[in-house]
Amino acid sequence: MPFSATPAVPEPLLPRPHREHGVRLLVPAGSCRATPRPPANLWALLFLFHGITRKILTDLEARDKNAEMKQELKRKRTCSFSYLLTVSLVAGIPRGAEATTEDLQNTAQAHPNLIHQWSFDGADVSTAGVDLKGAAHLVERSYGASEPLGYNVSGFDGTSNAFSTSRGPGSDHAVGRFLWAGGANQLPALGNTFSFEIIVQPAQDAITGGSFNLGYILASRVGNDRGYFLVQGDGNLPSPTHPFSSTLGNGYNVSNTNIIGGSPLTVGDWYYVAGSYTADPGVSVTWTNYYANLTAGGPLLTAGPFTNGGGTYPIGTAVDFGIGGRWDNGEAFPGSIDEVNLYNAALDAATLQAHLIQLRGPATLFQITEFSFNESGKPVISWASQPNISYAVDFSLDMTDMSWNELDDSVRGEAGTTSFVHEDFVDGPDRVFYRVRIP
Repeated sequence: MPFSATPAVPEPLLPRPHREHGVRLLVPAGSCRATPRPPANLWALLFLFHGITRKILTDLEARDKNAEMKQELKRKRTCSFSYLLTVSLVAGIPRGAEATTEDLQNTAQAHPNLIHQWSFDGADVSTAGVDLKGAAHLVERSYGASEPLGYNVSGFDGTSNAFSTSRGPGSDHAVGRFLWAGGANQLPALGNTFSFEIIVQPAQDAITGGSFNLGYILASRVGNDRGYFLVQGDGNLPSPTHPFSSTLGNGYNVSNTNIIGGSPLTVGDWYYVAGSYTADPGVSVTWTNYYANLTAGGPLLTAGPFTNGGGTYPIGTAVDFGIGGRWDNGEAFPGSIDEVNLYNAALDAATLQAHLIQLRGPATLFQITEFSFNESGKPVISWASQPNISYAVDFSLDMTDMSWNELDDSVRGEAGTTSFVHEDFVDGPDRVFYRVRIP
């Protein structure tokens, strides 16, 4: 079944905190720049009704009885310059301080079906490769004159580290290095139900130069039973495109491959990918994969349910397991990996949606924290933000639902605060409203 851009489950309607959103009026570039700001007793009220954000702007001049405010408004007209009104009020899916990779780690730890967990926090494999739940501690696996693995690599949001794999040029098995649970540290036997979740960042949008052109991310195999739970590549050999995919069963082919996301992947973006599998031993496997671009934002999407053409992943026997490469050797994935959780149950969409919320936070309100003008007289808005996520900035002249115009939908967030300059702003309107959201 092809990849479906359908929300896995509706975003939950969660209560918003009761908070007032300040409105600030400033004088734009011109002879009135030195005019004092009006008193800070102007407010925009935000009401939430049946999950829909309704915006009501009170007629400030008519209702404000403060003589000083009236004087300021009169002064504004005299100067023939317009005040710029900014409001921070839009609902989105940001990652707030309450939503981190550490929160996902803790939530997974508390799940009764978690069997293995690797967070990759550490300066070398002896610490970064520790299985925090089981005994499948990882070691390095290399082939050819490969580059060292990267440890203490910055993870998705800075609360947890990642490790970076190595794949050099040449054929599929020429040069590479990844982490591996094998030998005395094999994974214990898998059962008829299984799930994984991972935070992963591709370093290449295509893999070339070999006979297969695949990048294995989570992989095991015993005999003819393939457990290629996550691969960068499609079901053809050699792979002509390189989305995420999952291939299980008695052959590497289209009938055994579920395509998870579109191709090409965005290099440098962090992705949350999961899979939930139920096997009919000796016959087939039915599964659904889940996918969200954490950097760009958006809902948890589904690919499946999908039933393969025949065969299963390895069941009932201990298995070697590659993270960032094959179960044995070669064909490494080029990129970074932040978290891996394995479960001995087929997790449902609601559980995985809840885990995604642990990473990005529930629906909430962005807060524009600062407003100013740059040297060219262009408006600059700033808001509390997190790294590795894209924000959109909109503006409106009257705040009606149909009047919002998108200025930019790919403002890359920075740690702490992100700023945006409205370069196309032309002075003239009495008021301009801004909002920040997840695209």
